[in-house]
Amino acid sequence: MKIAAFFSAVFSVCILMTNCGNPSKDGSNTSTGPSIQQLVNDTTSAKHTFFLRFMDQQETDTSIIYTAKSLYHKDTVGLNVEVMKNIAAGIDANGQPDENLGFQTGSIRLSSIGNQSDALVTSMASLFNIEPRTRKMTTSTITPLVFSSNKHTVDLTSKSTYSFKLFIPNTVGEAAEVFAVVDLYKQSFELTEKDSTYRNQIIAAFEGQ
Repeated sequence: MKIAAFFSAVFSVCILMTNCGNPSKDGSNTSTGPSIQQLVNDTTSAKHTFFLRFMDQQETDTSIIYTAKSLYHKDTVGLNVEVMKNIAAGIDANGQPDENLGFQTGSIRLSSIGNQSDALVTSMASLFNIEPRTRKMTTSTITPLVFSSNKHTVDLTSKSTYSFKLFIPNTVGEAAEVFAVVDLYKQSFELTEKDSTYRNQIIAAFEGQ
């Protein structure tokens, strides 16, 4: 991995994904609960951000598993997003990336919820203008290498916004690089492509290839 080149992008990630662990100022849920929204705001965008709302969750000893869903046109799409508790800060007290603590494999894990996850893969492939191979999300858990772009340890019991960079393994090329946000104010999960060069790898990873 090109660690040096990656470090140069960390600070722009913090700005892009907002606050690096500091509370968000908007998007809190109302008393009526979370509402499902469209997967993307602009289907013609050169770089896509996928937005999924946390609709349900279950807690384990070491993590919280969020069931995240959205709409692509009229179809419901989604997946499970498992976030480990107490993910270490990847940005030290001096504002520098911490190479030793910042990287953890599997501190965020993605898994299928069935047909809606298959629909998510198909929707992403359509937006990327890529022909999907299987049109199904893998039944295996996707376990990326994760860099925590946060100045504080992740606390899933409090309302904050946390930013990450994921390196998702696949068999068609180098690890797919995407930015991720776990927003406990909006109760949402966002994935933003680093750039369009990783699109084939993203779809391959989600299909288990």
